[in-house]
Amino acid sequence: MNTQITRIFNIRNPHKHIIYILPFALDEETINYYYKIMELEEIPNYKERVTFLEVDPSFCFKQRISISAKLYYNSAIIRKLKKKLKDFASYFVISYPSLVDIKLSVYLNIPIFGGDLHSVLQIQKRTSL
Repeated sequence: MNTQITRIFNIRNPHKHIIYILPFALDEETINYYYKIMELEEIPNYKERVTFLEVDPSFCFKQRISISAKLYYNSAIIRKLKKKLKDFASYFVISYPSLVDIKLSVYLNIPIFGGDLHSVLQIQKRTSL
């Protein structure tokens, strides 16, 4: 997750909005840390354009289930996400999609933005050492 969260700094583009899907709640201090960096970078309206969305606030899903599966099976979070997305062109940023990612993409009618299998596997090999 640490490498993925840096993607929120793509918010430098004033036309982008980012919804960061989290497996658990970030504490206020961590969120404020990211907000402070965005403030120092002079990113306009960052609080309105970055949303941290916790998938499993009640921890009712088993820990071994993927974030995408937690999202797919949590109707309350899906409704929140649909409400956020209704006015924007959106896409998922996923390194290599699983079957659940694809089902979620189809259900929400959002394309997946990811890499080709060969590139993703090479990156995973380098980062798992």
